[in-house]
Amino acid sequence: MGHGPTRARRRSPRPDGPRTIWPLFALVLIACGDASLAPDAEVDAGQDGLHDAEIEAPDTGAADATGPDAEVDAGPANQAPAILGLTAEPLEGLVPLTATVTWSARDPEGDPLSCALRIDDLPQPAWGPAPCAATATATVTLSAPGAHVLRLRVEDGRGGAAEAEVMVRAERPFTLPVYLDADFALAGAREPEPRDVTCRVPVTASPGDDVGAALQAASTDAAARAPPGGHCVVTLPAGTFRLTAPVYLRDGVVIQGAGAEQTVVQADLPTASPVFAAVGGAAAFAELGEVTRGDKGARRLTVSATAAAAAAALLAEGPVYGEVSVENDPAKFPPEWAQDYAAFGIGQVFRVIAVEGDALVLDRRLNEPYLTRARRLELRGAAQVVERAGLADLRVVRLDAHHAGTVLFDRTADAFLLRVWLEKTGWAHVHLDRSLACTIRQSYLFDAHDFGDGGQGYGVNLRQHTTGCLVEDNALRHLRHAVLLQLGANGNVVAYNAAEDARDNLGWLKADISLHGHYTHMNLIEGNDVEKIHVSDWWGPAPYHTVFANRVSRGGITVDDRSEDCAVVDNDAQANFPLEEDLRVDGSVQAILCVHNHGPDGAPLASRHRDCDDENDPAVVHERPRPASFYRASSLRRPDGQLPAALRLASPHPVPLPP
Repeated sequence: MGHGPTRARRRSPRPDGPRTIWPLFALVLIACGDASLAPDAEVDAGQDGLHDAEIEAPDTGAADATGPDAEVDAGPANQAPAILGLTAEPLEGLVPLTATVTWSARDPEGDPLSCALRIDDLPQPAWGPAPCAATATATVTLSAPGAHVLRLRVEDGRGGAAEAEVMVRAERPFTLPVYLDADFALAGAREPEPRDVTCRVPVTASPGDDVGAALQAASTDAAARAPPGGHCVVTLPAGTFRLTAPVYLRDGVVIQGAGAEQTVVQADLPTASPVFAAVGGAAAFAELGEVTRGDKGARRLTVSATAAAAAAALLAEGPVYGEVSVENDPAKFPPEWAQDYAAFGIGQVFRVIAVEGDALVLDRRLNEPYLTRARRLELRGAAQVVERAGLADLRVVRLDAHHAGTVLFDRTADAFLLRVWLEKTGWAHVHLDRSLACTIRQSYLFDAHDFGDGGQGYGVNLRQHTTGCLVEDNALRHLRHAVLLQLGANGNVVAYNAAEDARDNLGWLKADISLHGHYTHMNLIEGNDVEKIHVSDWWGPAPYHTVFANRVSRGGITVDDRSEDCAVVDNDAQANFPLEEDLRVDGSVQAILCVHNHGPDGAPLASRHRDCDDENDPAVVHERPRPASFYRASSLRRPDGQLPAALRLASPHPVPLPP
């Protein structure tokens, strides 16, 4: 062919990437790029077959090149890597959401891999590109709400690549409007069971004994011996005992049995008295016109100089509890619902933690404004409030049918009922008046002597300004109302309880959780398994409640009678009882937040109320993701969706064993 450059081209059905074997020093120009080759060098472009190749031999004056007759031999192709698995945890959550992405990949030929992870179609990877092992993990943060595609690309450096994707949803957090935020995280006793107990007073008794006098004597002794801020436990052994007189508890006294199925007290009282009671005293300071200003949501109450001085003097001696109330406003207390016992029905209990000039500094927010009309202030020192009293691990059966409750907490703080079985009552199994931060937990409240009007057959009754109490993880059965809130009770949490078989002398389906009127307000009803929930169940408006993540199986959820600005969020509700509806909001209600509610088939649940219909539109629902809880770090529901209280209610052992 003479001297000069020699070129050879051979046509192949696969023009992408040959493996070229050439016995001369040459420049090989192929579809996948240029390469300078030494004699007998190879270029691997990834696929089998014959391919276009241009070979140029330099003019060296040597023998003719055999370019046109050169053999281009394409060997085995490069094989792309494979992604064997791709996961993200969590798959949904609130922004900013940090997700851990894990994947595994391999290359059939053992080539080193490079990985890159992108969010949606953003040009810059959220992670990589970087060398990655067979199994790799990356962390990404999603700052914008919405459904995001996390797209993984794995490359082998020789043109082979694989892609996979996983979707993660990041949502805006659902927060309660400020007018519904009642410091729910503060609900309940600060120490809801005795711990590290160094003081015990045993009661010596034989089965069948009347233990009333012995329990009262032991309780008096325990009150004298209780350490400051602690408990002294009166222990009652296993057995079945009688009781014919009420027993009164003082600061730090806890009556504890051997377990609700081991220690049984059969109470048969001659009068309409509670069986066990903790009752505070008259206020040390109680005056009208001493409150200058109290803004809703504030932790300060402006008072007169006289009231500030009284609070400071009490605070120098120990804990101080305040109670503010206001003369009924006809706009909030409609005259047709007026009752003598409901005068000054709007009020709140709190701790005074400091006095700054003419302001009392409170331990929690005010749940109602105290700005107009006559306002009353009561202050109680340690001597007028019973603190840290409790009952635990016993069963109490009330045999007499007097119109009286079984357990009474009146003007108490940090009182509790824990793992107690209460059976039969004449009024309410547990009755709380003007009390603060008490806990009723893991107990079984069952049956009553009567279920008629006028206060009969209740489980837990929170009333008379009772504030910040926690009714949690209880099993309740065969009661007119399992939990009843009335007469200004506010800031309380009723959560993760199970109730069934509500009773009424006339055959109506009564509400297991009833928020009576008389301006009960700002309470949280969360995560309960019940048959019916009713807001403003008689007695006028009951505003600002949050009804969240409940399962309601027979009578649905009802919001009645001008009960404004409630939030009905993420409930599963159905009604299969005559005249009841899955979700009913009365036409007198002007404003309600109503989202995420579903019926038995999982479909969005709307009422005929305009706000519920609008807010249950799927486009709106996705903007309001479900939080875990409005008062605790997580839900009490098990991973399988079961509620511990519901499981106990269905078992022959409705009360947990003592630890």
